[in-house]
Amino acid sequence: MGENPPRRRCWDWMVVSGTNHYAKNRASFKSYRPVNRMVPNGPFQGGELYIAGIGTVELNVRASPERGSPTRTLVLDNVLHIPVAICNGFCPMLYHQTCGGRSILGAPFQGTDEHGAALWFGQPFCGLQKLALAGNPQGESYLNEDDINVLSLYIDEEDLENVLPSG
Repeated sequence: MGENPPRRRCWDWMVVSGTNHYAKNRASFKSYRPVNRMVPNGPFQGGELYIAGIGTVELNVRASPERGSPTRTLVLDNVLHIPVAICNGFCPMLYHQTCGGRSILGAPFQGTDEHGAALWFGQPFCGLQKLALAGNPQGESYLNEDDINVLSLYIDEEDLENVLPSG
């Protein structure tokens, strides 16, 4: 009986709605605090969800689809580590609420900083949008157009207070 090869990091940062950013792999985090908590999984998914930890993730993204566009760094705080997730989730509403700027619906779906400069954009992937990462890193992809359910994560504010760092 052979051993399973180690899984590579998932680089699919899907653009989602909801209340939180989340990451599948522990390796995604720049800083990390274990929490080991179960929380109700919002009104749409039902059941409970295991959150292994919480921390900060830095993503190097392409600012726009234009050739030669600059690379930007998105710093995502309070990212939930959810090992059972089928991808990573980037919540633009939450990002722009905490960091300024805004999201612009369209083709492509994109975001700007507080001065209106291009900051990030989404690329079509499995019928949805994912962040265009700089350098096009390769890893495991668990998404399949045929079996995508709801990727957005909704956690009640009171349940979230039990997970997020106080202060």
